[in-house]
Amino acid sequence: MDECRDREAIAALVERNYRWNFMANFMDLALFWFGNSFISGVTILPLFVERASGSRFLVGVVAALSQAGWYLPQLLTANYVERRPLRKPIAVKVGLFSERLPLWFLALSAFLLAPSRPGPALALFFVAYAWHVLGAGAIAPAWQDMVARVIPADRRGRFFGLSSFTGSALGAAGAVLS
Repeated sequence: MDECRDREAIAALVERNYRWNFMANFMDLALFWFGNSFISGVTILPLFVERASGSRFLVGVVAALSQAGWYLPQLLTANYVERRPLRKPIAVKVGLFSERLPLWFLALSAFLLAPSRPGPALALFFVAYAWHVLGAGAIAPAWQDMVARVIPADRRGRFFGLSSFTGSALGAAGAVLS
């Protein structure tokens, strides 16, 4: 009986905060996809590495880092996240340092070092990119579980679809304008 009341109370709380949670997470995810259009591990970054190094091997390392960096850390952090009472502090605080901060170093390697010093630029790039994708993979279970808790299942498809579409449209618009 208590479990039923708890579920009803949780559902009411989720519904009461739905608009805020939808918009806050929508903006986060749409802006993530927009930003990702500038650092795509499938197109932009391999081209950057190829132009800076001329090495096909290093281009392959970018692809391997993209995949391994996203999936492997989840194996290590999922159990920890599962035992934590709150997911948001992990997703926000750890994510800021482990996923978002390294992006500034990626920009630094591309804009300040690459034209004049490609060797150090590539070294900084690989350190920052590994830091970014490993950080993203590490916080993924917390972020995904947090979204699953605050966006009802029957509205999650709309949430992810609108967020991805908006971020991709912003990326396409940015490409046209630049």
